[in-house]
Parts: sequence; structure tokens; C-alpha cells
Amino acid sequence: MFDSTVKMHAKAVGEYVNQWGISPDTDLQKRMEEIVWVVCVLYGIGGWTDGKLSHGEHGFNADFFL
Repeated sequence: MFDSTVKMHAKAVGEYVNQWGISPDTDLQKRMEEIVWVVCVLYGIGGWTDGKLSHGEHGFNADFFL
């Protein structure tokens, strides 16, 4: 899954990473807050399906990769 996702979306992910950028003038604490926020959102909605939590064979499913 990881390999196919990277193959299909590497260019778009790379463009987003380049927009984000960190320089010596960047507020590192603000950037870390952004990363934590995104990880929480990705985890929180990972198991959400059709307006309800997915409680299938394996319970809550929060699959994502960074």
C-alpha cells in the first residue's frame, strides 16, 4: 500500500512539502503545532465512515502514514 501510494502521489506530496518549508526565520514551535494538528486530524478521521465510527472486524481503523 505504501509503495503504490507514494508512486501515485509523490509529486503532489512533494509540492506541499516545498510550500511548507522551514528557514532560520521560521517559528519552529508554530510548525510543530501544525504537524501535531495534522497528525491528530488524520488519526481522528481515519476510522470515520458514513458519519459513524467503523467498528468492523478490527475495530477502529486509523491507517495513515507520514
